[in-house]
Amino acid sequence: MFITGEAAGKPVLLFVHGGPGMPEYWLTQRYPVQLDELFTVAWWEQRGSGLSYEPGIPAKEMTTDQFVVDALSVSNYLRERSGQDKIYLMAHSWG
Repeated sequence: MFITGEAAGKPVLLFVHGGPGMPEYWLTQRYPVQLDELFTVAWWEQRGSGLSYEPGIPAKEMTTDQFVVDALSVSNYLRERSGQDKIYLMAHSWG
């Protein structure tokens, strides 16, 4: 996960990419989206994609139910880390 625009008091935005398997953070380097001017943005690379790619991940761990559990875990981590009760969610396609 890449976290950008981190500043005290900004709301947290969790960006869930499309795909599965197509993280989008790398695109923001060439085509900035300025989301981090308003939010602390967490660009989460879901299980099996981007930085978390591992060719040996068992298929039984790549289920919709597991992705939901992962998203809840990441959301809770971000809420704890930021000290905020709620975060925003932005998703694209599969996300």
